[in-house]
Amino acid sequence: MMRKFIQSACFSQTIKCSDRSNVPHPIRLFVDRDVVFPKNHKLPHISLALGEPVKANGFLMPPKAKQAVINAIQSEDFNGYTPSFGTPAARLAVAKKFGNSDYPLAMSDVFMTVGSYSALYLTFMTLCNKGDNILEPEPGFPMTSNAHNLGYSTRYFKLRPEKDWEVDLEDMEKKITKKTKAILLNNPSNPCGSVWSKNHLLDIIKVAMKKDIPIVSDEAYHSIAFGDQQFHSIGHQTKKHPIICTGSMSKMYCIPGWRVGWGLVYDYEGRLDEFRKNIYMATSLTLHPPSIVQAAIPAFFEESDEFLMQYNKKLGRCYENFYNNFTKINGLVPMKAYGSIYMMVKLDFTKFKNIKDDKEFSLKLLAEKNLFVMPASLLRMYGFIRVLLCCSDENQKEVLRRLTEFCNDNKA
Repeated sequence: MMRKFIQSACFSQTIKCSDRSNVPHPIRLFVDRDVVFPKNHKLPHISLALGEPVKANGFLMPPKAKQAVINAIQSEDFNGYTPSFGTPAARLAVAKKFGNSDYPLAMSDVFMTVGSYSALYLTFMTLCNKGDNILEPEPGFPMTSNAHNLGYSTRYFKLRPEKDWEVDLEDMEKKITKKTKAILLNNPSNPCGSVWSKNHLLDIIKVAMKKDIPIVSDEAYHSIAFGDQQFHSIGHQTKKHPIICTGSMSKMYCIPGWRVGWGLVYDYEGRLDEFRKNIYMATSLTLHPPSIVQAAIPAFFEESDEFLMQYNKKLGRCYENFYNNFTKINGLVPMKAYGSIYMMVKLDFTKFKNIKDDKEFSLKLLAEKNLFVMPASLLRMYGFIRVLLCCSDENQKEVLRRLTEFCNDNKA
């Protein structure tokens, strides 16, 4: 009898979880809950939604770097733990890569993380108390899960599509409060494909200096710029204001699943000394990125210039092809892009029947043509889709064919 009572009591209780663990990510929630991938569709699936420069999309990692990883595995010298903030060799290689004679970085200015997303999470955990806020770009990659988990709030400043997605500086300044702990930037931009000029970066710095707010710049797409556009890191624009830049191997070297990132502390006045100390402790929460990949980082950087040049040319060709042809497709208004691995496309809903928003466009396109694009409302830009530029030549032709058919079939 007692055993029955115990079993009944145990199975009747629901185990409650913490509020801060209820952190649905808008993109993952949409993909996992709302998207139904067609089964047995007559057309093979093509995804231009998630940012994956991988073999399936026609993109390969640098050959020399691949061999360095193989060598590290075969040596069995790198199978153990590393310091939670990364190995000295990896940190030194990152410091040399992203510092220069005018804006030098020491090994102590670098902390290694499990991808750039982890670098941002740990940075905001170190900077923010509950009730504080972070300024973020709109549109931009959603960081709401981090905010909910850590107890800070997000305030959004607008980007201006008519000005190649530059920051609305007046709006940014208005959004700063006494509780604002940092301004988050993303350059080159996901989802906009913008690459900001030096002058615009300096204008952003002026606002941050005026309000005495540190800058955190997500540079996961560092150096990825095509055409005549040149990328400039905001960390190389001033020595008079504290700046933290984050980045990763994922998009730069076509290995998004390997999860190796870093944070860079550009601070020449000692204002981030406490941050350096605390961020090193914070990395113990996620521990270190894979030891094997850390061992290969110097080899990645050795061949990075030639690799990135060819990578950027390939992305640029895809962008030009998509942009020129999207202008001919019913209801699509492509936006200019200059870098990262995405472009934005505005939807003219007056040209479609029975499609009222970007999510409906994305789901209907997937169901009818087995082609998946990201609705930009998930990135706080309504009435647009984000299109991945990591697309093989063969798939580009197929994408254009399917989009043309779909937009004509659903023409108003």
